[in-house]
Amino acid sequence: MRPTDGTALLDLRESLLRAASTFPLPTPEFTYRIGWFASYEQLFAGQPDAETEASTLAEGALVAGRVILSGRGGGAKSVALRRLARSRLEHGDIVTIIDMKRWSRSDVDEWNLLLSATERVDFLLSRLGSGELSVRRLAALPPHVQRLILVDGLNEVPATAGQQVLEALEQFIRYSPNTGTIVADRLVRRSFPDVERWHLASILPIDDEQVRRLLQEKVGNSARFDTGDRDARAMLTNPYFLDALLGAGSEATSLAALIRDLFVNHAGLDSTELISASKAAFLAYREFASRTFPFEAFLASAGTSAAEKLTSSGRLLVDGDRATFDHHLNHDFLAAAFVVADSKRWSNDFLDAITFSASSFDALALALQQIQDVATADAFVRRIYDWNIYGAAYALSEGRTPDSPQGRVTTEMEIVMLAMLAIRRWDLITATATRARDALSLFPSSSAGPFLSATEIGDVVRLVDATPPTSDLATGWFNEWKLLFSGKSLFEPGEAAQLIAADDIIGWTFANAVRRNPLEQSLRDNLISKLKSPNSTVRWRIVHALGLDPDPKTAETLEKTLLSDIDKWVRYGAIRALVEIAALGSSELRSSVMRWIRDHAGELLAQDRVVRELKAAVAIEPNRAPADWLTQAMSVVEAFYELDTIN
Repeated sequence: MRPTDGTALLDLRESLLRAASTFPLPTPEFTYRIGWFASYEQLFAGQPDAETEASTLAEGALVAGRVILSGRGGGAKSVALRRLARSRLEHGDIVTIIDMKRWSRSDVDEWNLLLSATERVDFLLSRLGSGELSVRRLAALPPHVQRLILVDGLNEVPATAGQQVLEALEQFIRYSPNTGTIVADRLVRRSFPDVERWHLASILPIDDEQVRRLLQEKVGNSARFDTGDRDARAMLTNPYFLDALLGAGSEATSLAALIRDLFVNHAGLDSTELISASKAAFLAYREFASRTFPFEAFLASAGTSAAEKLTSSGRLLVDGDRATFDHHLNHDFLAAAFVVADSKRWSNDFLDAITFSASSFDALALALQQIQDVATADAFVRRIYDWNIYGAAYALSEGRTPDSPQGRVTTEMEIVMLAMLAIRRWDLITATATRARDALSLFPSSSAGPFLSATEIGDVVRLVDATPPTSDLATGWFNEWKLLFSGKSLFEPGEAAQLIAADDIIGWTFANAVRRNPLEQSLRDNLISKLKSPNSTVRWRIVHALGLDPDPKTAETLEKTLLSDIDKWVRYGAIRALVEIAALGSSELRSSVMRWIRDHAGELLAQDRVVRELKAAVAIEPNRAPADWLTQAMSVVEAFYELDTIN
């Protein structure tokens, strides 16, 4: 220890070291390298500007102050932070890990009452941090002591709270000497308070030679890696998959199959116990919206036998009256198994539960990998698509396995997904266009490359036209979809109700086709009349279809929908459509719509998803924005900010 360290500093460091020593670390230890990226585009493309040793993460954080460590589930982000915490504490620094997995639904209300960055960082340190640390204790440290705040799992909290965590850390670190932060996050684009101050990093796949050596040591040969195709080799360079495979000695070729082996062969669950544990895992997500949950609640649902086997095998970790799985992917697998086992559970409510309201999609990919039948896989992806297109895209891109390169679905389903994402690249709203490009980038370049290279929507239509159906299973619906997607399918206004209420893919494709052409009065009236449908997805498609119709009647309809519809996704679509109409309409219509939004800010403020989408929607493509757009948009943002501050 340094000679200038006082007793208080020594005591603090000792408490942090004790906490860090309890963090479980996998064995054998893998050697990681860090990739540094200048942009999210480079990150999604896997093209780092530089590669360094893992130890440089701390140096990067202390020099730059702020680092986002982004990556897929199972990419060893948590392991990297735990190792870093131990080594830097032993070096003499003060380091804490804020475990966002411990965030619970009850924390939300208290968090929302905290207004300053200092209060919020203190909440994170004292409630979710390791050791006995607070803002006051940090401030009392000698100036020469380096401090690191490591945030594990930003993706474990809702998007709004995640953004607020970044903003609080940004403000706190700006005025804190010798302080840096590393925030681990899933592979998703974030908005930084000050983009120039944040550095973007990711843990690179384990190098080939290390994989070969470990397989040779643990399995006796590296043939599985040397003879595997690209997808098989990629899975073996994933830290979580390789670690679990070496420990289980499994022959599994997918992450879902490997996790199942862990529960059956390592934890010893029989088929009945696996089903009961799956139900308990799902209920934990649905009831508590957290990776951490009351152990008694889990025990009551899973049963004593399953719970004891999970705890004794170390798959379920119990701390006092709370429990959590040793890795969130294990929890995701079980919750996904419960949902995917019965198509009646493929509803919005169930999908919301296992993804934390579309905040984390790993469970969807694990669910898809558990489906063996192609027809069922297609149907499941359709259902996800009906709920959230990005969830469906993630399930397909991340659900790929060596024995199922399209993620167990037909080639036609993958083409539909790529094409529907691709046309969003020309969306009026910048966030949508960006997210579509990001989602496409997660697919292999051999599949998504032509869609990313398209320079106009017409290019995408021509790609689709040139793709014949290859599966008897998909021939009929795929040809129908192609006609509708390309605009070659003719329909009368009276047919709109049938088309928009048709199966998920056809219904949404029709809604998007409507947006590409000016609405005739008869079609507008027909669509508006169907907003009385008891089917919330149909109502959502309708408000989406109305979004590029700058007509006063349409605006009035969307305003009423925002205040009266009971479904959050319909209201989400309505606020987006209303902003689009404001941007495309006359200056009079724009002023009217934006004034209505300002006047009803109090009623809308209680709808978190609506407010979040409103903030994203007002940022439209600059070359398509009307001259007064910035003034109008700022007036709305300020109205919500002032009201939020007052409350």
